[in-house]
Amino acid sequence: MDAELESLSVGDLKKRLFWSGGALPEGHLEKAELVKAVEQAEAEKARRFAAQEEKRQQEAQGVLRPEPRPLDFETVPLADHEKQIVELHLLTEDELVDKILENGHDAPYDASKHYLVALCRKALKDPRAPKPKRERKVVEETEGEAITRAKRPTIGDRVQVRDTQIMKRYLPEAIGKVFRIIKDDGGAFPYRLGGIGEQRHWFSEEDICWPTKATKPTFVAKGSQKEKAKPDDQPDKVLINHNRYGCTQGEVREVLGETGDKRNWVLKGGRQVPKAHEGSGWSRVSDRLTNGPPPPGPPPPGPPVVVTSGPSEAEIFAEMEELAKQLEAQEAEQVAAAAPAAPAPAASAAPGADAAGAEARRRRKAAAEAKAKAEAEALSGQSGAPAAGAKPGEEKDPEAAAKAAAAGAEARRKRKAAAEAKAKAQAEAAERRKARRREAEVEAEVDAEVEEAALEAAWSLGLVTGRVSMDRAGGWCPAGCLDENGPIAHADAWHLRPLTAELWAEHRGAFEHLGLELAVCDADPWAPRTFMNALQSSGTLTVLPASAAEDGTALGVRAANALKKPMLTVTCDGGDGGDDPADHACEAFCSWMQEQDIQVLNVNGPRESSAPGINASSQALLKKLFQRAIAR
Repeated sequence: MDAELESLSVGDLKKRLFWSGGALPEGHLEKAELVKAVEQAEAEKARRFAAQEEKRQQEAQGVLRPEPRPLDFETVPLADHEKQIVELHLLTEDELVDKILENGHDAPYDASKHYLVALCRKALKDPRAPKPKRERKVVEETEGEAITRAKRPTIGDRVQVRDTQIMKRYLPEAIGKVFRIIKDDGGAFPYRLGGIGEQRHWFSEEDICWPTKATKPTFVAKGSQKEKAKPDDQPDKVLINHNRYGCTQGEVREVLGETGDKRNWVLKGGRQVPKAHEGSGWSRVSDRLTNGPPPPGPPPPGPPVVVTSGPSEAEIFAEMEELAKQLEAQEAEQVAAAAPAAPAPAASAAPGADAAGAEARRRRKAAAEAKAKAEAEALSGQSGAPAAGAKPGEEKDPEAAAKAAAAGAEARRKRKAAAEAKAKAQAEAAERRKARRREAEVEAEVDAEVEEAALEAAWSLGLVTGRVSMDRAGGWCPAGCLDENGPIAHADAWHLRPLTAELWAEHRGAFEHLGLELAVCDADPWAPRTFMNALQSSGTLTVLPASAAEDGTALGVRAANALKKPMLTVTCDGGDGGDDPADHACEAFCSWMQEQDIQVLNVNGPRESSAPGINASSQALLKKLFQRAIAR
């Protein structure tokens, strides 16, 4: 060592002294002094390393228990009463009972050994007439109990942790499980078990037992596949009532099983819900509600249809014609009843009662003829045609008939003109409504967002839009259901809900706690609904154009990252030839949906004003994505 250091230069010695952790002495130094300083520094460094290694080994070994020593009561100096207590404790319970009865005292049944020792000491101090001994009950043990008693568990045996108060307090997760004994020192706590705190936990013979026979099989065969036995009270699916357990309110998840301590249900996706929270935090959902067919979506938008509150135009005109004929018949009957009687022939005239009766008969006959004529006109539709029952040579009143026909024709003309005016007004109103709807659709298509393109694509494929669950509407939009151009045309059909200021104030603190900058929410009315949609969804799909857009897209990405929700980004550019980029996007989208178990999808993207043409391109891409996901 000295020769090696002597061969080094002064500069190398100083470097070696520095790396050894020593300090360079002050003043002018000779090479011999520098060599001595290096030797001392390296010796100190080796000593420190040895101490650290020894400490590390001690920590790795843990706290070692002292080896048990045999008890030697003969050599221990004790007082007389202490020796008496030791001798009594060395006796069995039956021997203590016999000793108490020999001294004339009563011995209780099923008493502890300490109590029997105290009674025995009292009986020895005050002896009395002896009492007869009891007959000892001989309990025949079973073959299994005899084997268990004869064979004590030792190293290499598998034992089961018992359900005791100590185990409930310190190792509740190990109760009922089977472990292998790795150490047995024969003391009061002799056992160490493999796989459960080998360096920390010691177990007594009361804490463990031989493994009990399972009353219910752990696995049941179902065909060729083995699956875990299902508990009797396990629900098929659960509905989350609040935003807890890492789930969203209103979300329905499948139950896979229960945890080892049997306190929680394990949901699909790795989440857990406590069994004690049933009814408050989550509820059971039957298969009839979840596996049934989904409710039919809204019909696709089509041309407006003129809805009338009554019958059709043809039926209206038929009723009007029939009413006109009835009115004409009534008018003709009134005219015939009020018309003056025609002069009768002289040959038929008779004085007195005969003349009056003839006049009455003539009037009745004329009224009947007029009524028959009116009925015939109503049937034939010709006001001037003769009645079917009239005789050719019979006299008529042509002036009254002409007036009645003219009045009926005028009434029909007025009613027909009124009906035509009403039908024309209804048709014009329908055309105006159709024109307004076309304008609204054109405006919505020009200035729509990627979110509206996603809703339109999902709606056209019959998917449920804007719903967090079957019985709760979701999909937040700004107050007033507005987009950049004005009111959203299909907000009701898409089940969108306006985000009020009061509701946003309730959730604002949660987003601030996540560290999100919410100053933009005061200036941008669309920012709050971006946060809320990211919160109530299972994952976010971001659709970007070929060029970046400066609007709320980045805000949605930050919200999804802060909430730790799954997120996927796709672009709707055309690519540079070769394979279709949409195919790669579809494969990535379907794999992402399946791996992340996406139940409620949030679509994020720029507005039309920030990225012109994004509505049409994103809608085409999203239709392909949704169709591929449905096909799988």
